[in-house]
Amino acid sequence: AAEPVAAEGPPEGGAPVEQRLLRAWSALSALWFLLPLVYFLTDPFFRSGAVQVVCAISLAAAYALSWHLSLVAIPVSELVAPHLGLNDGAVKRAHKTVGWCTAGWAFVHGAGQLVYFSSHGLLESLSFIPASTKGENLLYLLGVIALALFAAHCALALARKQSWLRNGFRAAHRYMAA
Repeated sequence: AAEPVAAEGPPEGGAPVEQRLLRAWSALSALWFLLPLVYFLTDPFFRSGAVQVVCAISLAAAYALSWHLSLVAIPVSELVAPHLGLNDGAVKRAHKTVGWCTAGWAFVHGAGQLVYFSSHGLLESLSFIPASTKGENLLYLLGVIALALFAAHCALALARKQSWLRNGFRAAHRYMAA
């Protein structure tokens, strides 16, 4: 098994592993957002007004959000760190960075969808009860549930340093993530 590389020490005269992974992750995140955005903006519908541009940004953010959700789900443990070539502290820092970026993409996606729906009067008429004729309502219902769970998870992460939560944070964080 390979020895985990310390986050501070550069291997073979190059940038530290943690910095190289951060750069690669940032570049891939940009691609996950920009490629769908460019594709959406080539469609005349998404160029027909400001709200439609917001919708295109929101939908493109869903791709980046999906990418981030898959990465933030990697368990942060001493069992995983050596396989990534990082020490335990570097994996925890990466998890926090990806987690907060995931929250940002979730905000862009959710806020954009709310802007689009409310500008078209769809929030008032949208029934969140799934029906056979409106199957997309199930998607919206699950999106609202995911937003609520993710907001609660972010609130838990923000409160992690509070004395009443400090000792039980890890267990609560793992329970909510599952």
